[in-house]
Amino acid sequence: MPVEITYFVHGTTTDNEKGISSGWHDVGLSELGVKQSKELKEQIEGKKFDVVFCSDLKRAVDSTKLAFEGVAPIIPDKRLRECFRRQCLVTDNFKVSLQSQKFSSLIQCAHKMRE
Repeated sequence: MPVEITYFVHGTTTDNEKGISSGWHDVGLSELGVKQSKELKEQIEGKKFDVVFCSDLKRAVDSTKLAFEGVAPIIPDKRLRECFRRQCLVTDNFKVSLQSQKFSSLIQCAHKMRE
C-alpha cells in the first residue's frame, strides 16, 4: 500500500519577525503565525490525514494543534527538530556564531549559496 507524506512548515514565529532563525530555541508563534496556522486548517478541509507528526518545539506543536486538532492524531517528536541548529547559536538569518567548528564548512557553503 503506498504511503503519501505531506509536509507543512510551522507558522511565523516572534523570532522570524525579527529576522532571527531560532534553531532549537523554543519560541512561540507570532500573531501572523497563529493566523497562518488557522488558514492552513481551512486549506486542508476535506482532506484525510491518518496522523500528523511535528517537532516537540512550541512553534511546531502550536501550529499543528491550530491546523490539525480534531482532524488527526498529533504526535510531537524531538527527532523532527531542525538539523544542525543545536550546534550553532544563531543570531540572525546571516550571522552564525559556531559553538562547534564541526559544521563550519557546511554553514559557509550555505551562506555562499545565499549570495
